[in-house]
Amino acid sequence: MKKPKEPKEPKVRKDLTAKGFMNIVYDNFIVNTIFFGFLLGILQVVASEYLNGIVLGIATLVIIYFTITKIFVDAVRETFYEGRILKNEINKVVHSFTKIFATLTVITIAWNIYNFVAGYNQAVLANIKNLYIITLLIGIVFTILTYTVIMFACRKKFFEQCKNPENVVEG
Repeated sequence: MKKPKEPKEPKVRKDLTAKGFMNIVYDNFIVNTIFFGFLLGILQVVASEYLNGIVLGIATLVIIYFTITKIFVDAVRETFYEGRILKNEINKVVHSFTKIFATLTVITIAWNIYNFVAGYNQAVLANIKNLYIITLLIGIVFTILTYTVIMFACRKKFFEQCKNPENVVEG
């Protein structure tokens, strides 16, 4: 005789502080980065194979924008599946998001400067030193703009998620 199936209890979502929420976001962010980072690498190789110059630069910025936004929004959405944020902790989470994107910006700029220094001697030998410096400065400006736009887009998506009363609890 077969046992009747009992309905499963719905998963109880935890009430999370900003620190607890961000710890889960970081975990989800890392997992999503591994998966989507692989796809980003494939897209970048394909783009660099068929595009060049300014078109490649624009394509790279678009790919980075959509990839990072997708990674981050999915990490936040997955975190909301596990728990709800305390209403008075929302601004702390937003400040943490700002820190994440500021860190990503600094890392990217540092990488650009490292590559600049590594190739500077060749630019001097090729007598294109000024063009090389201008390219670095333009790259830094576009990096800052890209990550700023990404940050505001992700913050907007987070606030949209917080409008859902199931995702926020009075605290």
